[in-house]
Amino acid sequence: MCVGVIVPIDTPWPKLEQLIQMEDANKHGGGVAWLQGGKVVWKKGLKALEIFKLLETIKPPALIHFRQASSGGESPLLCHPFPITPEASTALEGSADSVLIHNGTWGPWKSHLLHMAPFYCASGKKLPDGLWSDTRSMAFLTAIYGRTALVAIDEKVAILNKDGTFEKTGYWFEQEKHYYTNLTWEHKWSKKDDKSLQKAWEKAAGEDYYDNNYSGSPTEKKDTTPSSSGTYLSKEAEEANNACALIVKKEKGNDKVVMITVDNNTSCDLQIING
Repeated sequence: MCVGVIVPIDTPWPKLEQLIQMEDANKHGGGVAWLQGGKVVWKKGLKALEIFKLLETIKPPALIHFRQASSGGESPLLCHPFPITPEASTALEGSADSVLIHNGTWGPWKSHLLHMAPFYCASGKKLPDGLWSDTRSMAFLTAIYGRTALVAIDEKVAILNKDGTFEKTGYWFEQEKHYYTNLTWEHKWSKKDDKSLQKAWEKAAGEDYYDNNYSGSPTEKKDTTPSSSGTYLSKEAEEANNACALIVKKEKGNDKVVMITVDNNTSCDLQIING
């Protein structure tokens, strides 16, 4: 799933405990971007403790990201951030005018990249070498087409510019003056620990499902009942604030990944996020 963090100017850094929790939920490498020498500097492929030590030497504003590998596979080179340049470099460190981080999986990134390739290469240019992922593709396409590309892509993205401003798309959770793409890293539980939420998952996903990532905290074991709108409510799920579960639902032979979000109103909302 990944988690991205926007750290505005004049705010404290996340605590080491928080960084470790984010890494524990997103194990495939962290990265940081900050301002230095009139540029945005990035460093990635880092562990939580390395990020914590780095933060002691720099000041906000900054972006922090921990990756859970999806498209492109596991590699430090595919950790975030990526510079918004025509190269969209995978270098483990560098500088640029702007960089971006991303949370989610942009399914059609390959087709979009291949669709624009003939037009891009007609001028004698070629697509950059190296490993590719949906997020590197976003950085590349944004450099070519401008920020409007991110509106069309419609994913959860944050950009840090060299003047210290941020740009973001999608909904971000505000907590302690920081902005997070999700808060699922805060707690964890097994589906067996909470029968009320398990019932909601089963109602949404049907009989043929399995869990890919459960996050949240244990709650009292009481039934979940549907509201008049059809949303499944758990009155005892207050401790499961902003929790999420990824479930694979088999439908007509095709797997669909869906997300159930338990927010601070204790509702479970079903949303297809990749299919």
